[in-house]
Amino acid sequence: MLELSEAQLNSLSAWMSSSADRATTTLNSVVNHRFQISISDVKLVETNLLQDHISYAESGLLTSVQLAFGGAFEGCAVLLVSQETAGILIASLTDETQDSMDMDELKSGTLMEIGSVVINSMMGTVTDLLKVVLRYAVPAYAECDLDQIGDLCGDHKDRSLLLAEVSFIVDDLEVNGTIMFCFQTSLYKEMMQSVERGLVI
Repeated sequence: MLELSEAQLNSLSAWMSSSADRATTTLNSVVNHRFQISISDVKLVETNLLQDHISYAESGLLTSVQLAFGGAFEGCAVLLVSQETAGILIASLTDETQDSMDMDELKSGTLMEIGSVVINSMMGTVTDLLKVVLRYAVPAYAECDLDQIGDLCGDHKDRSLLLAEVSFIVDDLEVNGTIMFCFQTSLYKEMMQSVERGLVI
């Protein structure tokens, strides 16, 4: 398992926060509310320890937006929230009540848009930093349990999970979820080397 120093984790946090700011700017142009995304509690963990870091998974099914990719390297990115959080977030953005007959369709469509913007913003920074080209699958919306999320990484001992808490602030309401990246562990070393060479994230 790769161990990152506090300074290196801070660099990863800065990359993710900068990407979240760009995603915020994009999403603010399409929603009718004051909307902000922030990143905190960035950590690198082993793939088999995902359960230890998603406390709200005990509440049952989770709501996710998933993006798989290949090319220069393979992996996946996932935006993850509890079902309750998803309902609250979508109701606040769309002004629909959570028991609306159209809520399921609104939830999937709106979360797909939010998740795609956030993930694409962050992956764009990764590819710029590493100077690589990736092939992306079509983003997928899924309601599943944490075991199914873990299966996305497969049984790859050479991969690690980059996790961060993501906060969505809509007007005066704040809800939280998780953004997860599953990369080959060696890629984090390359990213840190790029930062140390003066390539700012």
